[in-house]
Amino acid sequence: MESSDTQVGVVFIHGLFSSPAVWRWFLPLIANDPDLSFVTPLCFEYASPLLPLPLGRIPTVNDIADSLRRYLEVEAGGFERLVLVSHSQGGLIVQRYLARMLHDGRGVELARIKRIVLFACPNAGSGFGLPLRHAWLRGNPQVRGLAPINPDVIEAQRTVINQVSAAQTIASSTCPIPIAAYAGETDNIVTPASARSVFSNANVLPGNHFTIVRPDSAQHRSYTSLKHDLLILRDRNPDTQSAQEEPAAGPTAGHHVDIRQAAFSAPPPAAHKKVGTSDFYARAALVLGRVEGGINWPYGMNVEPKTLEDQADLKARQRVLVNWAERYGLKTSTSGCCPYWLLRDTSRKCTPDIGCQGTGIDSKDAHWSDHSVYWLKDGRPSVISTAPYRVTKAMKDRLAFWEATEPVLQVALGTGWYGHGTTQIIMWRTDRIENIEPAHA
Repeated sequence: MESSDTQVGVVFIHGLFSSPAVWRWFLPLIANDPDLSFVTPLCFEYASPLLPLPLGRIPTVNDIADSLRRYLEVEAGGFERLVLVSHSQGGLIVQRYLARMLHDGRGVELARIKRIVLFACPNAGSGFGLPLRHAWLRGNPQVRGLAPINPDVIEAQRTVINQVSAAQTIASSTCPIPIAAYAGETDNIVTPASARSVFSNANVLPGNHFTIVRPDSAQHRSYTSLKHDLLILRDRNPDTQSAQEEPAAGPTAGHHVDIRQAAFSAPPPAAHKKVGTSDFYARAALVLGRVEGGINWPYGMNVEPKTLEDQADLKARQRVLVNWAERYGLKTSTSGCCPYWLLRDTSRKCTPDIGCQGTGIDSKDAHWSDHSVYWLKDGRPSVISTAPYRVTKAMKDRLAFWEATEPVLQVALGTGWYGHGTTQIIMWRTDRIENIEPAHA
């Protein structure tokens, strides 16, 4: 892990009717990319329901922009360098945040934002389903903000163009930040013309409004484009940065300016705070789901630590679990059973007619199945992880039986995350995950 002085906090901001889950394709790719070891992803979340809940209201874009401001101050407060990455409406929220900060004379505080990446942002609005939106969703303030020629959107964009994209100095009302805008070539919700709008650093990528943020490999062009934007910042810190900083991406007829001198006229950022905690739990929620009171940790991973040493040990093991699951693109299942569960196409309990004996005390699989966690890959049963306190010859024979009986199943042993002297056993379906290693604490 890079030191906190060189880490770049990358804040992901989702779009309309969405959530941080939209970034679940990007996050494991970043986590497993050694070139991006300097990157710490964070996910900003806000309410975006179709209709308001009883006794509730739908937040406006201004509300969300102010919430983003506080998130960057607190949750992302320990990073001297930030990148904001948005999808769809998230880009309008970013622009509104910038405009409101500059209107309040807080341009110097924006200096730690080193780049902004907009995926499929409706810079010129979206005409998709406009009559239906007017008829059924006119009371939703976020939907109203997507209308073409929305005055609030235009005003915020004018501020961003003049006081961010074309800015030359960091001051109370200006702050130069490079902006990269990406459009989906088959996007009919936010057309390429709207997504590219007036930004000069604008490009088109394969995909529609949704698949543009669903890279399925490290070679997917959405991922390689984002990676390219992030690598520009690698090793660029106040001690090593060269004299020429990349200019901000201005409007089509705008300027390319040297912002290096301006960047160092700003006061030094605040001292580092502990970083990544809230982001880690956002990542954990994507992998494990939520329950009342927090994350749905597996048994034994949610105990209340008695000492600071126990607390540090628990958090370390929780991170091992989440990092391992993200590495292989896994999420926990709410149901599971014996290894026959792995042979199913959907996650549900086995039935007696297929020979299932369960994992109860009388089952032949009971002892090696201690502390079982059932894992899905792309929504299908793919992995069972367990953590018995000891592994006997009888257990090894039973695992060998499953490998011999069902050739699609494979087993591996390691240390895992449970601790307390246990051994992790991983059984997985090889046609869904070719190879998988136990987690290492």
